[in-house]
Amino acid sequence: MLHFRNLCLLFAVVFLVGFTPPEDSLKITYIGNCGFLYENKNYKIIIDPFGTQYGEVFQLPSSQLTGQIVAGLPPFDNVQLLLISHFHGDHFDSKLTEQFLLNNKSAILICPSQVLNVLKDSCRNLESIKSRIIIPSMENGKFDSVQLKGLNLKVLKLQHGSTRNLETLSYSEYTDYEKTENFGFVFQMSGKYVFHQGDGSLKLNRNLIKSFNTKLDISHLGFFDKDSTSLSLLYNVMKARNIIVMHSFKPDKSAESEKLKKLNGNLIVYDKELDFRKF
Repeated sequence: MLHFRNLCLLFAVVFLVGFTPPEDSLKITYIGNCGFLYENKNYKIIIDPFGTQYGEVFQLPSSQLTGQIVAGLPPFDNVQLLLISHFHGDHFDSKLTEQFLLNNKSAILICPSQVLNVLKDSCRNLESIKSRIIIPSMENGKFDSVQLKGLNLKVLKLQHGSTRNLETLSYSEYTDYEKTENFGFVFQMSGKYVFHQGDGSLKLNRNLIKSFNTKLDISHLGFFDKDSTSLSLLYNVMKARNIIVMHSFKPDKSAESEKLKKLNGNLIVYDKELDFRKF
């Protein structure tokens, strides 16, 4: 007969062998418009947090919240990576970006060259922060990999969306708006792949989407993507498991909610800033 102490030890060994510790969860917090905070126990990333223009149309973050982000107050303390998809004012503000980098000495910014050009024109302290700004360079429809400590980030050069059918036009016929440099980002946190496309239209970038061999755990549904074609690309091509709606119209929020429910009842919608979910 086993001694009681040995019996307890045996049970403990069996329990530990059959027990898998819970994986570190990924927490995603809504900032406003296309702005989100992604965090786990090791890493914090914010994307497009500084929208200040077109607040009468889009759900932008409050000035109180942007001040909290800039100052690095919880939950925005120790943010390692700031990602800006493009330079439009509902996604990016140069003064707030500059002050954030000045206050958060270890944070790195990754953005298109057009964002850097705006920073060059408006920042007084560019020399103090430029060593922490990374500008990947690639053509539309291509992607590049950026290796950071503890994170493998893929940066996609995505065609910015348009209300026109760009597939029937040559690039020389594009407007300045349509020539906007737009980055999408794919990264892995807590074993989960995340995709944020900024204002890139999935339909216009379907060739890159189809060639990008990554199954997504979390993706977003952006301004130009709220239709069955884009959802099919996310669900059937990129194998997205969870889709978070972003870039919603402020005046037509209820109408858009009804449209999204009819489109797909499983879409995730954040109601207000600082709402969060764990995945």
